[in-house]
Amino acid sequence: VDELDRCAPDAVMRTLEGLRRFLGTERCIFVVAFDRESVSESVNGVLERSVPVREGRPYYSTAGEYLDKIFTYQVALPPQPRKAFRRYARDLIDDKGGTGVWGQLRRHGQDHLDTVVSILSPPHLTSPRRAKVILNDFAFNARLVESFNIPWVERADEIAVLTVLQTEFPLFYTDVE
Repeated sequence: VDELDRCAPDAVMRTLEGLRRFLGTERCIFVVAFDRESVSESVNGVLERSVPVREGRPYYSTAGEYLDKIFTYQVALPPQPRKAFRRYARDLIDDKGGTGVWGQLRRHGQDHLDTVVSILSPPHLTSPRRAKVILNDFAFNARLVESFNIPWVERADEIAVLTVLQTEFPLFYTDVE
């Protein structure tokens, strides 16, 4: 199960309740990836509405207790270092081969490509999904600039900076625009 933490609180609870039905069933294993803080927030909101507080019997009165009951084995992954996202961005670009925007940049020079990738992997990045979004936004912006007959490859580092601002800091980008 993926993206549980992105669901509405009621959907989170319906999913967790569905998983609970299978607790103790032989040969039934679920792997659920989620941000515990986000899911706990959803669970707390629902529990506050539906579970009466009983002094001396706080079972299921907190999101942590509820989640611990469902998930017997839990693994917390450490945050990824900045280099991991830069490496991930490079891997995504390398998978594209020598085609498209990334092929054009590569033909312009490896140093130029490395500079653009460095800009497109800002230090605050914490999600592979966001890395992918920024790369896709850059490719779109590069093609947009190209449609105005502007030689975009020479200005790729500027486009990369504007793309990061546009994607990650949209309110600031609006002011800059």
